[in-house]
Amino acid sequence: MSDPSAREWHPGRRAAIFMNVVAVVLLAVGILVYGLAWSGEQNRSFRITGVGLLLAVVTTLILTLALMLIHEGIHGLAIVCSGGTARFGVTMIARVMPAFYCTAPEKRFTRTQYIAIGLAPLLTLGVGCGIAVALAPFGGWLVLPSAVHLSGCAGDIAMVWVAARQPRGTTIEDLQTGVRFWN
Repeated sequence: MSDPSAREWHPGRRAAIFMNVVAVVLLAVGILVYGLAWSGEQNRSFRITGVGLLLAVVTTLILTLALMLIHEGIHGLAIVCSGGTARFGVTMIARVMPAFYCTAPEKRFTRTQYIAIGLAPLLTLGVGCGIAVALAPFGGWLVLPSAVHLSGCAGDIAMVWVAARQPRGTTIEDLQTGVRFWN
């Protein structure tokens, strides 16, 4: 990057630790909100023991992974709708936090486009999971995966926060582990 009108931001160790703290708070909020949506006024409950407990853990892990992949797919769809080409992968952020990613190499987005791309999975899956948890007969199985998904949105929230603080007219290039701002 030799262009003086461009500057990069990559989350360092402090930002990664902060995102993890936010993620823990979001996990607690998610468990509370999705748990309340599931129980509603019907006072639902269930007990799992023995082999059923192992199956419950495996099911929860599979559902969580599925939500993570859908999350990145939504980023990809938003990128395509904004004129970019999505590229997917897995990375480590600041050697602290593993993360799936979806990026659009060399594509510059307006601030508004970048923020919409960043928030798309949080809004669509957040609401969609809430509806599924509350109404689907299997909603209880989605409480923890939905809360973990919400927790995983901490990185997107941080990236949107950084993007939103840029001057009007700034275009943003998403990078595998950060962003490049063009003024």
